[in-house]
Amino acid sequence: MVNAAVEQFGAVDILVNSAAPFEQTPMPTDDLSDWHRITNIIINGALYTANTVAPRMLQRKSGVIINITDLFALEPRKNFAAHSVGKSAMLALTRQLAIDFAPNVRVNAVAPGPVLPPADYSPERIAQSAAHTLLNRWGTPQDIADAVLYLVRADYVTAQVIVVDGGEQFGRFK
Repeated sequence: MVNAAVEQFGAVDILVNSAAPFEQTPMPTDDLSDWHRITNIIINGALYTANTVAPRMLQRKSGVIINITDLFALEPRKNFAAHSVGKSAMLALTRQLAIDFAPNVRVNAVAPGPVLPPADYSPERIAQSAAHTLLNRWGTPQDIADAVLYLVRADYVTAQVIVVDGGEQFGRFK
Protein backbone atom coordinates (compact mmCIF):
# COMPACT_ATOMS: atom_id res chain seq x y z
CA MET A 1 0.00 0.00 0.00
CA VAL A 2 2.75 2.44 0.95
CA ASN A 3 4.79 1.55 -2.12
CA ALA A 4 1.75 2.17 -4.34
CA ALA A 5 1.19 5.57 -2.71
CA VAL A 6 4.85 6.52 -3.15
CA GLU A 7 4.75 5.38 -6.77
CA GLN A 8 1.57 7.37 -7.42
CA PHE A 9 2.35 10.53 -5.43
CA GLY A 10 6.11 10.51 -4.88
CA ALA A 11 5.90 10.49 -1.08
CA VAL A 12 3.62 9.96 1.87
CA ASP A 13 3.42 13.23 3.80
CA ILE A 14 0.42 12.37 5.97
CA LEU A 15 -0.65 9.00 7.35
CA VAL A 16 -4.01 8.53 9.06
CA ASN A 17 -4.44 5.16 10.75
CA SER A 18 -8.11 4.41 11.30
CA ALA A 19 -8.76 0.71 10.64
CA ALA A 20 -10.69 -0.86 13.50
CA PRO A 21 -13.46 -3.43 13.64
CA PHE A 22 -16.10 -2.38 16.16
CA GLU A 23 -17.12 -5.76 17.50
CA GLN A 24 -17.90 -7.14 20.91
CA THR A 25 -15.43 -9.48 22.57
CA PRO A 26 -16.87 -10.38 25.96
CA MET A 27 -14.48 -11.73 28.55
CA PRO A 28 -13.88 -14.40 29.70
CA THR A 29 -13.95 -16.45 26.54
CA ASP A 30 -12.87 -19.88 25.35
CA ASP A 31 -12.11 -18.57 21.84
CA LEU A 32 -9.53 -15.81 21.49
CA SER A 33 -9.65 -15.66 17.69
CA ASP A 34 -11.75 -12.45 17.64
CA TRP A 35 -9.44 -10.89 20.24
CA HIS A 36 -6.38 -11.62 18.10
CA ARG A 37 -8.01 -10.47 14.86
CA ILE A 38 -9.27 -7.18 16.30
CA THR A 39 -6.14 -6.24 18.24
CA ASN A 40 -3.98 -7.26 15.27
CA ILE A 41 -5.89 -4.90 12.96
CA ILE A 42 -5.91 -1.99 15.39
CA ILE A 43 -2.44 -2.25 16.94
CA ASN A 44 -0.32 -3.96 14.31
CA GLY A 45 -2.05 -2.22 11.42
CA ALA A 46 -1.15 1.20 12.85
CA LEU A 47 2.35 0.06 13.80
CA TYR A 48 3.13 -1.53 10.42
CA THR A 49 1.97 1.44 8.36
CA ALA A 50 3.73 3.99 10.59
CA ASN A 51 6.89 1.90 10.60
CA THR A 52 6.79 1.70 6.80
CA VAL A 53 6.27 5.43 6.13
CA ALA A 54 8.55 6.71 8.90
CA PRO A 55 11.95 6.10 7.27
CA ARG A 56 11.06 8.24 4.26
CA MET A 57 9.44 10.91 6.45
CA LEU A 58 12.48 11.01 8.73
CA GLN A 59 14.80 11.20 5.75
CA ARG A 60 12.82 14.16 4.35
CA LYS A 61 12.57 15.64 7.89
CA SER A 62 8.85 16.09 7.45
CA GLY A 63 5.67 14.15 8.04
CA VAL A 64 2.53 13.78 10.10
CA ILE A 65 0.98 10.61 11.48
CA ILE A 66 -2.49 10.72 12.99
CA ASN A 67 -4.06 7.74 14.71
CA ILE A 68 -7.81 7.52 15.11
CA THR A 69 -8.45 6.11 18.53
CA ASP A 70 -11.76 6.65 20.38
CA LEU A 71 -13.28 7.10 23.81
CA PHE A 72 -12.96 3.37 24.51
CA ALA A 73 -9.21 4.04 24.95
CA LEU A 74 -10.06 6.34 27.85
CA GLU A 75 -13.26 4.73 29.11
CA PRO A 76 -13.54 1.01 28.30
CA ARG A 77 -17.01 -0.42 27.79
CA LYS A 78 -18.38 -3.78 28.83
CA ASN A 79 -17.99 -6.55 26.25
CA PHE A 80 -15.57 -4.55 24.06
CA ALA A 81 -12.29 -5.79 25.55
CA ALA A 82 -10.31 -6.18 22.31
CA HIS A 83 -11.50 -2.84 20.91
CA SER A 84 -10.80 -0.98 24.17
CA VAL A 85 -7.36 -2.51 24.63
CA GLY A 86 -6.51 -1.99 20.95
CA LYS A 87 -7.49 1.68 21.06
CA SER A 88 -5.59 2.16 24.34
CA ALA A 89 -2.52 0.62 22.73
CA MET A 90 -2.96 2.95 19.76
CA LEU A 91 -2.93 5.91 22.13
CA ALA A 92 0.29 4.62 23.73
CA LEU A 93 1.74 4.01 20.26
CA THR A 94 0.91 7.60 19.32
CA ARG A 95 2.93 8.97 22.21
CA GLN A 96 5.79 6.51 21.76
CA LEU A 97 6.17 7.27 18.06
CA ALA A 98 5.97 11.01 18.76
CA ILE A 99 8.98 10.61 21.05
CA ASP A 100 10.86 8.31 18.67
CA PHE A 101 10.19 10.36 15.51
CA ALA A 102 10.71 13.85 16.98
CA PRO A 103 11.51 16.50 16.00
CA ASN A 104 10.77 16.01 12.32
CA VAL A 105 7.66 13.81 12.26
CA ARG A 106 4.69 14.76 14.41
CA VAL A 107 2.41 12.01 15.73
CA ASN A 108 -1.01 12.74 17.27
CA ALA A 109 -4.39 11.10 17.75
CA VAL A 110 -8.07 11.97 17.42
CA ALA A 111 -10.57 10.28 19.73
CA PRO A 112 -14.09 10.52 18.30
CA GLY A 113 -17.18 10.08 20.37
CA PRO A 114 -20.52 9.15 18.79
CA VAL A 115 -20.27 9.88 15.07
CA LEU A 116 -21.64 6.97 13.05
CA PRO A 117 -24.20 4.77 14.80
CA PRO A 118 -23.72 1.04 14.44
CA ALA A 119 -26.14 -0.59 12.00
CA ASP A 120 -27.99 -2.37 14.81
CA TYR A 121 -28.82 0.85 16.72
CA SER A 122 -32.53 1.64 16.91
CA PRO A 123 -33.74 5.24 16.59
CA GLU A 124 -34.33 5.18 20.35
CA ARG A 125 -30.77 4.10 21.08
CA ILE A 126 -29.41 6.74 18.68
CA ALA A 127 -31.42 9.42 20.52
CA GLN A 128 -30.30 8.07 23.89
CA SER A 129 -26.63 8.25 22.84
CA ALA A 130 -27.10 11.82 21.61
CA ALA A 131 -28.67 12.76 24.95
CA HIS A 132 -25.48 11.59 26.71
CA THR A 133 -23.45 14.33 24.99
CA LEU A 134 -23.36 17.92 26.19
CA LEU A 135 -24.36 19.03 22.68
CA ASN A 136 -27.34 16.61 22.54
CA ARG A 137 -26.38 15.29 19.12
CA TRP A 138 -24.15 12.93 17.24
CA GLY A 139 -21.05 14.28 15.57
CA THR A 140 -20.39 14.06 11.85
CA PRO A 141 -17.52 12.63 9.84
CA GLN A 142 -16.69 16.27 8.98
CA ASP A 143 -16.14 17.00 12.69
CA ILE A 144 -13.48 14.29 12.77
CA ALA A 145 -11.97 15.41 9.45
CA ASP A 146 -11.70 18.96 10.82
CA ALA A 147 -9.78 17.70 13.87
CA VAL A 148 -7.46 15.67 11.64
CA LEU A 149 -6.85 18.72 9.43
CA TYR A 150 -6.11 20.82 12.50
CA LEU A 151 -3.45 18.31 13.58
CA VAL A 152 -1.99 18.19 10.08
CA ARG A 153 -1.59 21.98 10.11
CA ALA A 154 -0.65 22.53 13.78
CA ASP A 155 3.15 22.54 13.58
CA TYR A 156 3.61 22.84 17.36
CA VAL A 157 1.39 19.95 18.40
CA THR A 158 2.72 16.43 18.85
CA ALA A 159 2.10 13.46 21.18
CA GLN A 160 -1.44 14.69 21.87
CA VAL A 161 -4.96 13.36 21.59
CA ILE A 162 -7.89 15.56 20.65
CA VAL A 163 -11.21 14.28 21.95
CA VAL A 164 -14.05 15.10 19.53
CA ASP A 165 -17.07 13.79 21.40
CA GLY A 166 -19.60 16.60 21.77
CA GLY A 167 -18.88 16.51 25.48
CA GLU A 168 -19.85 12.86 25.90
CA GLN A 169 -17.18 12.34 28.57
CA PHE A 170 -18.93 14.92 30.72
CA GLY A 171 -22.52 14.36 29.58
CA ARG A 172 -23.25 12.24 32.62
CA PHE A 173 -22.87 15.38 34.77
CA LYS A 174 -25.62 17.39 33.09
